[in-house]
Amino acid sequence: MLIQASPSDLYAMWRDVAAASVWQEQIIHVAVTGERTSHWVMKNHDKTIEWDSEIVADEPGRRIAWQTVGEDFNSTGEVILEGAHGDRGTIVTLLQEFRMGKLASVLQAFAGRNPKQAAIENLRHFKALIETGEIPRTEGQPHGDRGISGKIKASIYGEKVPIPTRSN
Repeated sequence: MLIQASPSDLYAMWRDVAAASVWQEQIIHVAVTGERTSHWVMKNHDKTIEWDSEIVADEPGRRIAWQTVGEDFNSTGEVILEGAHGDRGTIVTLLQEFRMGKLASVLQAFAGRNPKQAAIENLRHFKALIETGEIPRTEGQPHGDRGISGKIKASIYGEKVPIPTRSN
């Protein structure tokens, strides 16, 4: 993803793990526990998931890599920051691995958002926050008829949002 900011600004924001809950979906709290360690709390529907994470590679302005530590929830990740040609911002590459079976991934997709979708959305939030200072939200906004795919999703997710009718 191309983000209109310098690699050093993006690095500083990404490295501030205590502020990750601002731009990462479902993360409700991150506590810094050491120079390279932190404790994360995530809310997924009615379930709270907690884990410890450690930064395993830290190259200021260029790269940060991390992994979970001693948990059943296994994840590793890396963000790579490369200046775009002509000072047009920074190319951000996010590599993330979630160790779960295919069935668990499919069930996550039906229950909400699978980890790949969440990582993509988190990267979009990161971009919006750094470029504009805010993250656009649609929660709570009214919407119209979303067609057959919307009705299928509504029945799967149990969504019961009343759709306002127009009077002419």
